[in-house]
Amino acid sequence: MHSISHESTYSARGNALERMDRTAATGEASRTVPEETGRTDALIVIPAYNEAATIGSVVLEARTVAEEVLVVDDGSTDATAELAAAAGARVIRHDTNRGKGTAIENAFEYARENDWQYLVLLDGDWQHRPKEADALLTACAEGPANIVIGSRYLDGNRGETALYRRVGQRVLDGITEANTGYSVTDSQSGFRAFDRTAIETVAVTDAGFGVESQMLESASERGLTVDEVPISVNYDVPDPNTSNPVRHGFSVAVRLLRTGGIRYPRFFLGAPGALLAVVGFVGVWWTVTAEATWTLSLLVGLLLSSLLCLCGVVLTTMSVRTTRAGRH
Repeated sequence: MHSISHESTYSARGNALERMDRTAATGEASRTVPEETGRTDALIVIPAYNEAATIGSVVLEARTVAEEVLVVDDGSTDATAELAAAAGARVIRHDTNRGKGTAIENAFEYARENDWQYLVLLDGDWQHRPKEADALLTACAEGPANIVIGSRYLDGNRGETALYRRVGQRVLDGITEANTGYSVTDSQSGFRAFDRTAIETVAVTDAGFGVESQMLESASERGLTVDEVPISVNYDVPDPNTSNPVRHGFSVAVRLLRTGGIRYPRFFLGAPGALLAVVGFVGVWWTVTAEATWTLSLLVGLLLSSLLCLCGVVLTTMSVRTTRAGRH
């Protein structure tokens, strides 16, 4: 676990105000930091990387919900850290970009060390409205859920989302449900709240953008409960720094399938392996016994069928070995 060094942290009450004059000279920090008016038992954490265009506004609105807002600046090369501090956030800075998962790991460590009862994770690009964190916190406080996810798709609200995003999201939700047992509509949402039990027990081990699913896997292993509340979303954000959504979705899916193969080998490896083996065997049998002149097409079909059969045998073997290893 990456420790949070005292030297990497500063707040609007200390060095940040000294930095404010330098930043304000460029016209980027001409904001008035309001008095805290939010609840005192909740911490809002914003992982951020090069979010100078939006981070100040996000922090200002977040502070109307929670008294303390923590920004984990993951090696930004712009003025993200200075602007966040000028808006009243406490800031932890990484010298280099370590990944969103590492930033969230820092968030959990900070929340544990400072005895926060509730933790809210919120993206810093203005896709989410920070004021909606209040609904997540209310649901978390009322229980019985230990984790409350802000869903962009709850109650069938998918109209503003592009088709490829909706399809990819459904695939990831399905794989996540198979891995965790949680039937959620927005498994990849970065807007979520955690109660004290979740803060103390959820392990963050994925350093990248697969961290949302990985946290749910950790919660499932610890028997935590998960709920969702509807939130709004804005994809028309200035200077987006997110990764390509298709590449991101593919990498998350691969990670989920790999994890599923370890946790549930019969489902993720055994069943597909058996199906491929049967299809491949039938293809080989039909090709060999067909009363037809051998052509290039038949030879290609025989080769593909043989490969399917081989893949099926390999997956089935992996399933058996993984299942046996899990018993020891």
